[in-house]
Amino acid sequence: MKLSSDFYQRICHKIQEALTSQSLDALLLFEPANIAYATGFFHLRTERPLAAVIPREGAPLLLIPLLEVDHVPENTEVETYFDYPGETNRIEWIKSHLKKRALVNVGIEDSLSISSYKMLSTLKIRSSNLVSEMRLKKTPEEIELISRAAEYADYAVERAVHHTRPGVTEFEINERTRMDVSERMLEELEEIVPVQGGMCGGLVGSGENGALPHGLPSSKKVKEGESIILSFGAAVGGYQAESERTGFVGSPTPEQKEAFDVMYEAQKTGERAVKAGVKCSDVNEHCLKVIRERGYEKYLRHRMGHGIGLQGHEPPWVEEGDKTILQENMVISNEPGVYMPGFGGFRHSDTVLVTETGGRALTRYPRELDSLIIS
Repeated sequence: MKLSSDFYQRICHKIQEALTSQSLDALLLFEPANIAYATGFFHLRTERPLAAVIPREGAPLLLIPLLEVDHVPENTEVETYFDYPGETNRIEWIKSHLKKRALVNVGIEDSLSISSYKMLSTLKIRSSNLVSEMRLKKTPEEIELISRAAEYADYAVERAVHHTRPGVTEFEINERTRMDVSERMLEELEEIVPVQGGMCGGLVGSGENGALPHGLPSSKKVKEGESIILSFGAAVGGYQAESERTGFVGSPTPEQKEAFDVMYEAQKTGERAVKAGVKCSDVNEHCLKVIRERGYEKYLRHRMGHGIGLQGHEPPWVEEGDKTILQENMVISNEPGVYMPGFGGFRHSDTVLVTETGGRALTRYPRELDSLIIS
C-alpha cells in the first residue's frame, strides 16, 4: 500500500510552478522526508550524502550513492557515486552536477549543515522551505495512509494490553507487540514501504518509569497496582500515526485516578480546541491550562502535540511558540502528559485530523478509565 506515481507527478508539478514564480532554476533537497515527498524515493539515512534536485522543467534528479540505485522510482533521473567519503567531497560532487546542468539559482532547505552550505555558496542559493510547507496539509491519498496506520497503532495498543501482566518486563511487552503487529501488516498489506524504525515501534513505561516522557522499554518488571503507558506508532506507505494509552495493572488508587482524570480532561479539551483557523499556540494553551488549573503544573514536561505524516514528529508544533494557523487536512498529535517522579506517568496520545468543524481522532482505542484497567 503506497502512493501512486501520479501523486508524485502532481507534487513535482506544484513544486515546479512555485520555482517559476520564485525565479529559481531548481530546488535542492537533502532531508529524507522531503525527498520522499517530492520523488517517492525512500531510503535509510546514513553518513553517505545524497540529494534530490527538482528542476524548473523536466524530471527530478537523484544524486545518490551507488548502493541506493535499485530504489530509484520510475521517471526519475539518477547520477551515482561509488561510496563515501571518496576522493572527491560528495557535496562538491553534488554541486558539480548542478553546474553541469546550468542550475545556478537554487533553493535549499534551512536544515542544511553549515559545512554543506559553505560548499554550495558559490552557487546563487536561497533559503526555501517550499516542500516543508507543502507537507503541512495532507492530500486525501496521504490521509488514507495515515488512517490505515492509525488502525495498526490502535491494534498495537490492544496487543500491548493483552501482553501486560505482573512479572512481564517492559521490553517483553514491547517486542511481543511489535511482532504481533508486524505479522498482521505483512499479511494484510501488499507492499511495505521501508521507513526508518520499521513498521511498528513503541514505548512502554510502567510505574516510576512512566514518569520519563521518552523512557525506552527496559528490563523492569511490571508490578500489580502500577500505572503503565503503552505508546505505539505504525507506518503504512511511509506515513505514520501514533496511539497511546495509560492503563492500570489492577484497580487504580485515588491518587492515580486523579492524575489520570486531569490528563484525560486536558486531552479532551485539546481535541475540542482543534479547528481550522485556530492558532497552534491557542490550542496548546487551552489544553495545558486544564493541567495548570488543577494544580499539576509542576508535573508538566512538554507541549500538547506535533504534526504527523512522513515523520513521527514534524511541523506544525502545537506549542506556545508556534503561531501556525491550523488548516483543514493537517494531522497532529494530541498528547498532554502528567509526569510524577517516583510515582508514575499519565498520557494518552491520539492522531487527529484537522477539519473545518473540529478535530477528528483517527485513533480510536478506548480512552476511558474503566476500559484501561488491566486485570
